[in-house]
Amino acid sequence: MRLLGLTIVLVLTFSSVALTDTMYVSYNGHVTIITQSKLVFLPFPNSTSIASNSTFTILPNGSLLFPSPGEHYISFTGHLPYPNVTITEPFQAQIFVVLPSNVQLKFVSDDIKGFMVNSSGTYLEFYGNEAALTYELEAAPINPELYLVPSLGVSVGITGYLAYLLFGRTQVKETSYDELDPRDTLVLKAVVEGADTLAKISETTGMPRTTAYRRIRKLVRLGYVEEIREGGKVRYIKARKS
Repeated sequence: MRLLGLTIVLVLTFSSVALTDTMYVSYNGHVTIITQSKLVFLPFPNSTSIASNSTFTILPNGSLLFPSPGEHYISFTGHLPYPNVTITEPFQAQIFVVLPSNVQLKFVSDDIKGFMVNSSGTYLEFYGNEAALTYELEAAPINPELYLVPSLGVSVGITGYLAYLLFGRTQVKETSYDELDPRDTLVLKAVVEGADTLAKISETTGMPRTTAYRRIRKLVRLGYVEEIREGGKVRYIKARKS
């Protein structure tokens, strides 16, 4: 619930579109819907803990049916699909989706209207009756304290593995620029010239933030760019060869 509250505060700044119907979807599976529609589709299979301020009937297909239109508040918990997420409703709405910060977005539908990423999560805003995206989770950082063991041999092995996780990704991959398409090169040029945030990269290149984000993630993966997280903020710099 705390994350959901943070989501609402942060993501509402994205759009000036005023709508009554709204949906908030968190990667922990919690969903909140505010709608005037009589019919509501539950986007996740096996949804549980369904609650509402109005009386409803669960249809055989898992949808919710209310006796009449009105201000309906619905909350429930489900399982966020991985890696493909598709949300469809029989009404137009603002749809807010929150994913972990360590995700790579592989696809986002054209209904997207807002995008932001920071250390708290990846926030996406859609407008319409459908939202679709494909994402992948990066490896989570490992806490070394969880792996302290008496055996020196095991300790050395774990230390080496942790060093690989912590420092291996920042090393530049010896690869040719042929792996980069013109948009990748444009984003890399912007970073080299000092555009160190997603907003600056988007402004400098003229690309939508979602497009710029996909390109910058590719450059980070290939080792051309380093991602630095400081004080809850993310910035990008050209990677230094070791």
